[in-house]
Amino acid sequence: MPDAAKAQSIREPLQRHDLLLIDPAAWDAVIRSSAFAAHPLLAGWSARGWPVIVRRRQPGDASNLTPIGVPFPPDMNKQRISLQVPPTAILSRYRPPPLADTVGAAPDAWRETLGDLCELGAQHAVNPAPFGSLLWQALTGLRYLSSASDLDLLWPLNDHHSIPALLAGIAAIESTAPMRIDGELALLDGGAVSWRELAQALRHDGGQEVLVKTREGAMICSTTALRIASPT
Repeated sequence: MPDAAKAQSIREPLQRHDLLLIDPAAWDAVIRSSAFAAHPLLAGWSARGWPVIVRRRQPGDASNLTPIGVPFPPDMNKQRISLQVPPTAILSRYRPPPLADTVGAAPDAWRETLGDLCELGAQHAVNPAPFGSLLWQALTGLRYLSSASDLDLLWPLNDHHSIPALLAGIAAIESTAPMRIDGELALLDGGAVSWRELAQALRHDGGQEVLVKTREGAMICSTTALRIASPT
């Protein structure tokens, strides 16, 4: 469970991948009114102290409710449950914990690669955080990881590093890793772009376009227009 000391203000705009702790009584009301009322794992989710994750808003979502998601482990068909909760039901919010804090939940075969990724992050003053199966296995103790699992990482950017060097470092580590390394670079304006897609775009000269994801949707953006770093 994320450290309570790292909780963020609920009044600040929510971002994709934010983790939310939901009031158990409000959660029960949400579940009872959904199509998943009879699901035992979902019914007890909030009472166990497990968070939900902020997802992108979808057509049909109510504007006055917060869209959230709950991913189930592979033995439950990896079903992804989309729900909505009233903002008043949110007790606290967190960003995903640092990768270093989740290494203990990873398979032994992953440990060396995770150490290399943590070291790469330290070199670039970027603290990578998992947001896929490794995150949920670490948070819940349920079995989300398998031999076919990918590693999904969020790299929150700042204005004190070289993006090409960071991308090259991730690619180099993946080349000998036992798993595929996916994930996104979190931009300064709250958007996010696939590290792999950005690396490919930057190999070409100027004007290449990438898909930028936000909480409200997605858009195509030129690499020259991305808020990757603050002006110096």
